[in-house]
Amino acid sequence: MPDVCDLVWNEYEFLINTYEGFNTFSFTLKGWSVTVALAAIFAVYSEKLGAQGKVLLWSAALCALPFWGLDGLWKLYQEAYLARIDYLEGIPDCTVAGPHSYGVNLGWTTAFAELKFSPVAWASAALKTAFPHVFVLALGVLLAVRFPPGPARAGG
Repeated sequence: MPDVCDLVWNEYEFLINTYEGFNTFSFTLKGWSVTVALAAIFAVYSEKLGAQGKVLLWSAALCALPFWGLDGLWKLYQEAYLARIDYLEGIPDCTVAGPHSYGVNLGWTTAFAELKFSPVAWASAALKTAFPHVFVLALGVLLAVRFPPGPARAGG
């Protein structure tokens, strides 16, 4: 039977690896956000779309929003692990901690239940995940307002 120190360390190592694993998916979301939005913006300017060009440019800019929202939600999922990680880091000496019970699922569920209804947590997650979604959104809006695609030429 493993001792308490091994149990605490194994749980801590699992939680840290899980917490850091969320960053990989976040980078994937950011990559897709930039790729999809910029590809759509470039496509609008490469075609002679006429009046629809401005609407399509707005749509291209706004397509960053779902990626940003999902990235923010993913950040809340990640941060729900912090309470348990903090608890494990707060154990001063695992040899005197007494019996150890795992609390990964209960700890995450409790923490996420508090985070998901907190406007402050959502605002914090939105700020932490803003780049590059805001950049792509701002670029698309700027182009739509200041430099809309030109009208289609007859006989083009």
